[in-house]
Amino acid sequence: MSDLPSQRGETWNDTEAIDRHRRMTPSERIALAVDATRAAMLFANSNRRSEERLQFVPDRIVAALNAADVAYVTIGGVAVAAHGVVRAIRNLDLVPEPSTANVERLVSTLYALGADRSLFDLSRPFLDRFTTIHGKVDVYNGVSDNRSYPELAVSAISVDVGGEPAPICSLSDLRTMKLAAGRPRDMIDVAELDELNGH
Repeated sequence: MSDLPSQRGETWNDTEAIDRHRRMTPSERIALAVDATRAAMLFANSNRRSEERLQFVPDRIVAALNAADVAYVTIGGVAVAAHGVVRAIRNLDLVPEPSTANVERLVSTLYALGADRSLFDLSRPFLDRFTTIHGKVDVYNGVSDNRSYPELAVSAISVDVGGEPAPICSLSDLRTMKLAAGRPRDMIDVAELDELNGH
């Protein structure tokens, strides 16, 4: 039987499902979300040529960023999973420390992981999307409510992602970003995060 509530027909109104996810560590939740993502990609890849098949191995991306001493905070789906809502994740979303040296380390690392070269514009909130051999990485210069890297970093938590420490934005910052974005998926995430975390 799957550990994913959605695959057992459970909802977040199911007290047992909520309690089970509350007992999991952030690292365990991310691992479960990565498993769900790989299962979805296995289905999506069934009719693709080998060179077109999707991958998502976030621990290898995190390991490469750490090895290059890149300063960043993880937001998006990985952060949602860390704070309790386990679902498939499309990519790794990052807000880097915006100094030129750090951004250059980030870009060089992503290029080394097979990403196409791209031009950054630090004046834009969304910098770029990179497709690496280990999955897609979206890089943001701040986020929808204008939260900057220093604001996110001060309250970020360190979470083990496949054996690699990754800085994850706080639950409070995640809720604020989701509410500011206001998309249907974001509002569902907020409702589930609130129920899971007792808000």
